[in-house]
Amino acid sequence: MDPYTSYTPLMAHHHMPDSSGPVKLPSLSKPSAAATSGNGKMKFRALYTSDYLPEEARKFLVTAHGGFGADHRPGQGETYFALPGGGIIQISADLRSVKLVPAPEEVKTAKLHNPAVWYAADGSAFLAFASNNHVKIFTTTLDGRLVATLDAPTPEHQFDHPEVNDYFLGRGNFAPTGVDQLEGRYYVTTSYSNLDYVPTASILCIEPFLVEWSDLVFGGKGTAPGQVGTPYANTVPPGRGRLDVSDRPNSRIERFTPESRFRSMLKMPAGSLPCDTDYLDE
Repeated sequence: MDPYTSYTPLMAHHHMPDSSGPVKLPSLSKPSAAATSGNGKMKFRALYTSDYLPEEARKFLVTAHGGFGADHRPGQGETYFALPGGGIIQISADLRSVKLVPAPEEVKTAKLHNPAVWYAADGSAFLAFASNNHVKIFTTTLDGRLVATLDAPTPEHQFDHPEVNDYFLGRGNFAPTGVDQLEGRYYVTTSYSNLDYVPTASILCIEPFLVEWSDLVFGGKGTAPGQVGTPYANTVPPGRGRLDVSDRPNSRIERFTPESRFRSMLKMPAGSLPCDTDYLDE
């Protein structure tokens, strides 16, 4: 396994809480039929709703947008997500408490999509967030300390695709909606802009934390294998050494090597519009 291993969020557009200190949730009760969905082996039920949240936390729910990131290390299991105005929120591994993670104001006010929890070679754990309104990629520690901010690529930066370079030279907008890490590189999806490519950034070191845009970029508008309609988010499956990109309008998940070579795709029902993926066991 490579020295950087990444685990990323659950399906996007789920909506949940916030609190300033751990808020204990009530014991699980027997779910009603209305609280279940799915069929066969893939049947799910709601454990908690916003009804159990403190009133102060509920005011941020109207801004909820994006997915979840889980810490899959043995003995951990916490889940992270973010609410604009509320900042980073952590759900305990046993789903019994929720707490607000202290974070800088710039992070708290950002629309943070699909967080990635990833680990460096020395065992350090980080959160990476894509912010479409602040047009940045934030990297924090699990306790909310901001260690790096990656701004949008400048017109002077040279990617290895002329169409992408022309896009930024023409002042095309940049609105990242997903980020994940594989082999020391960030892969960024840009669903809220007209850039239908996946640019990458190199993590040069973590102490101090330095990250900068690299030349690798891939994708491009289209329906052919390796192209994307809109790259909404991306996921690095544990131990697989590949990147899975959610191609929303084409209703499919495309798989790439770390060097951007197309490997395969998972076709989904038309109109399913996948935002993100995650993996449980095998």
